[in-house]
Amino acid sequence: ITLSTNQGYKIYSNKTHKCLHSNNQVGSLLYANTYYQSNILFFIPVQTNRNFSSNCFYIWNAESNVQLGSIQLTTSLTSAYVSRDIIYIFTTDSNILLFALSTLAYIKTLRNAYASDVTSSNKIAFAVDKGFIQLNCYALYGDNKYNESICKFDSTFDYVQVIKFCGKEQKKLVISNYLGNKLHVYHVEQHDATFVYCVYLGSNNEEILNVCVDEKDKFIMITRDDKVVDLYKMREIGNTRCVCGKYDDKRAI
Repeated sequence: ITLSTNQGYKIYSNKTHKCLHSNNQVGSLLYANTYYQSNILFFIPVQTNRNFSSNCFYIWNAESNVQLGSIQLTTSLTSAYVSRDIIYIFTTDSNILLFALSTLAYIKTLRNAYASDVTSSNKIAFAVDKGFIQLNCYALYGDNKYNESICKFDSTFDYVQVIKFCGKEQKKLVISNYLGNKLHVYHVEQHDATFVYCVYLGSNNEEILNVCVDEKDKFIMITRDDKVVDLYKMREIGNTRCVCGKYDDKRAI
């Protein structure tokens, strides 16, 4: 378990809960994660970090506390994901930059990726704005297919607030609109994404912090803030009629 804190990072064993490595000399971090079960650590500093640049993605040896490499960019970073082959770096200008893990060489940029989430099976989902059309497309990228989308489909939402893989084998993709009053669930299987269920949350603007579907795909849990968690029971798979489509997003503005 890797934690990024305002005083460096801490790495714990998820079996014994003992701290394996820690470092408070690197300063405040926005993101930190280890590479599988190795001592290699990746981290992104916060903008106020005096020791490291927030425009840089760092590769670190957590055991010897030695920098192994870095990727310098021209914009601030928000998060990252590292698969077995590719480093995905999310920037504040809504882009996802892909780099080769072995050489740190630049591969390509996925532009205007407003929302994103990754799975343990090394698939990535992102929303791309189509300019004035305001149509969001979602695509899943595998490790060795970063030039070819595995699956893509259009959303009925103009803009997206949260997009999250969850459920059994992380095959459910939950998407909420930017206003936080509509939520769609898709089942992702191989090269297809099938609409499964929708939830209309009301006419008020809501900030959704997190969404989750249980392993049996029966319940949707929506975290609104530190004190409110909503639990919805999903209908049987096969009921694909969208009930929130008749509600206008503009009513909530």
